[in-house]
Amino acid sequence: MAQFNTVLLLWKWYDYLFFYLLIPAILAAFYVLPDDLKDYLVLWPSNPTFVSLLFSSYVHVDFNHFISNLSTYLLITFFLFNFETNRRLFYQASSMLLLLLPILSSLLIICFLPALKTPGIYVLGFSLITSGFAGYSIYAIFNYLKNVLKIPLNSSFILLIFSLNNMIILPNLKISSTEQFIMLSAFTLLLFIFIYSIYANRLGIKQMVSMLTFNRIKGLFKGGFCVSVYRLLLISLAIKYLFYLPVLVPSEILIGKGVLNIFSHYIGYTFGTFTPIIIRLLKCNT
Repeated sequence: MAQFNTVLLLWKWYDYLFFYLLIPAILAAFYVLPDDLKDYLVLWPSNPTFVSLLFSSYVHVDFNHFISNLSTYLLITFFLFNFETNRRLFYQASSMLLLLLPILSSLLIICFLPALKTPGIYVLGFSLITSGFAGYSIYAIFNYLKNVLKIPLNSSFILLIFSLNNMIILPNLKISSTEQFIMLSAFTLLLFIFIYSIYANRLGIKQMVSMLTFNRIKGLFKGGFCVSVYRLLLISLAIKYLFYLPVLVPSEILIGKGVLNIFSHYIGYTFGTFTPIIIRLLKCNT
């Protein structure tokens, strides 16, 4: 594995067992449950239960929805195993994404989306948690650049990527005229954070730009055809997950007969982005 990526040496066999087999098996087990039991587990905002606050994020009633979320999760997990250099932190953040995030998102939906309290409307699906892992990928990339490539970056690099993603989606949001002032204020704040983050990480950004020479890029593809394809895949996924929020919060939210829950996606993405930062800050203060 070292010839493909030395970061893979950090992971133990039971890490693969847990993230690649156990979690998919749990999702599959929830998927094959009887429909009447699924009705009890999904979140009905008009009549929530404590059980549904947590388990609604693991339930799927449609096969395509189940396969889509499962494949997205497996791809993000593959990416994180190749970029995350802090195994302990990844477990801590993952436990919060898998257990705390579903409850938090359910409570926020109940409190701030009264339209969903109409009888007959329910919320479910693992996309909330996959959105959280997608947000966490920003931190994993930051960790890799800093600890493996030795690029001098600070934590504001994460704010840079987060603010840039938000600035991309804001103009595409369909909002009323009364909310345009709020959007303009948010965009201005994000632009300020973006500019500040560029300044704070100017040395690291300059070093990354200097690495984009022909000889440096050519050196990435030494080691044979398979290694070259593997590294090209990782680079493509890194670019994908650095700018993934527009995928989670598109301008068009109608998917067939369903509606994409962009509110939950945004909550998950934001939670996943800042959870590792908060964990690190709490460790520093203890």
